[in-house]
Parts: sequence; C-alpha cells; structure tokens
Amino acid sequence: MKIPFSKSAFEYDRLPVISSPSDEHLHNNQAIYGKRAHNCTKWWILVLLALSVSIWGNVALLLRLHGGDLPLLVEEPGRLGPDTFYPEGRKIHNLFNPESPYNESKSEISDQAWKDLTPKKGGYIAVSDEDKERYRLPSTEMRDGEWIYGVSVFHQLHCLQMIRNGHYTTLAHQDHHDHSPDTQSEGRMHHYDHCFDFLRQALMCRPDTTLEPVTPAPNGLLADTGRGVVHSCRDYKDVLWFSGQYTPKNYPV
Repeated sequence: MKIPFSKSAFEYDRLPVISSPSDEHLHNNQAIYGKRAHNCTKWWILVLLALSVSIWGNVALLLRLHGGDLPLLVEEPGRLGPDTFYPEGRKIHNLFNPESPYNESKSEISDQAWKDLTPKKGGYIAVSDEDKERYRLPSTEMRDGEWIYGVSVFHQLHCLQMIRNGHYTTLAHQDHHDHSPDTQSEGRMHHYDHCFDFLRQALMCRPDTTLEPVTPAPNGLLADTGRGVVHSCRDYKDVLWFSGQYTPKNYPV
C-alpha cells in the first residue's frame, strides 16, 4: 500500500529564541572589542601617514640641496652663512689661569706673544667663488681673483691688543708726569694685566669665526669694521634673566 506523501508531515514549529544573560554579555564584549580594534587601526594609519610625510620630506630636502658637483649639504637653521665657513671643530677644556707672558706688563716679550695670537696677514683669509656661493657669504673686496674676509675672533683680539697698547702708553705718559700712588700701585697694575689676559682667554675659548667683509683703506691695505655682519649669538637678555633668578640674598653690592 502506498502511503501518500505529505509535506506538512516534515515541517516543525520554530522554537522561540530565548536570550540568556551570557549571550547579552558576549554581545557587549564583541561591541567593545570591535570599537577598540577600530580605534587601534585608526591610530596606526595616522602613525604611518606621519612617518611617510617625514621620510618623503627629508628625501625632497636632500634632492633640493644636491646641486652640481658640490658636496651634499643638509641645510639646518643657521648652518649656512658667514658664521659657518669654519668647521665646528673639536671641543677642548682649558683652565683659565695666568699664562706667562700674556699676563705680564708691556715688554718686548709680552708684546710679541700678543702679536703672535693672530696668524700672518692680520688674520685675513681668501675664499674662492665656489665657497662664497656655497656658504652664501656677503660680498667683499676681491684681490687677485680671491674674495678677502676678516675673521671675527682675530678682529676681536686685535681690538683688545689695541686697548692694551693704548692703556700702557697712557700709563707710561702718566708715570712720566704724575707719580701719584694710584698710578704706581703694583696691585692695580697686576689687576690690569689679569683683565687683559682673562679677556684674551675668553675670546679664544669660544672663538667667533664669523666672516667679515673688508673694504679698501686709504693706505691701500684692507680693513674690516665688522659693522653690519650677522653673528649667531646666545641671547644675552636670557642670560641676564636666568642669573636674576639666582641672585644671592645677602651679597654686598
């Protein structure tokens, strides 16, 4: 006997969905973890974007600074100009102390020692066209196809020597006409000697190698006044302010 097929015989009633506390907890965790993953992905995208911009910026800078046959230069703020022709050089530690013969009164020996502080030709240097353009140096006097510059530290030492020579010339004149105890005080003379030598050591401790354009002098020589030249300096106002924060309370003025 054939049994008739009935589709309804194989249909089942759908059971109602019953949510439990554990199912709700799982759903909340999935939402939290999904939000964290989204935030983490967003931060990684920002980091990678910043790195890409930095890398391509440096590459563009290097390509822009590479010109002709000149060595590759990395331009930094303040690293091109009259104060950058000289290399940074090594740092040394010098003890400031009375060095003979610089700390002596005027004599042939001490005068020669002071004179030898500056190189030959008065400390002037010759710069080629290539280096003048490379370091963006200001225009100056040209002699025999070379650009002539003064070097600031040698200029400063020269000025100090001029003051020293004038000082001792004045003292000699006073000594000839005035024999007062003040001008003949040995302690005061030693103080003068100390001050000149101390300033000499200070100038040589941090030599300012800024290049200074020169101009022809009436006698046919070259002269540099140092006027209108930009130097890289520590802000002296900052030094004064910082020192003011540590002023002694009970120190006699």
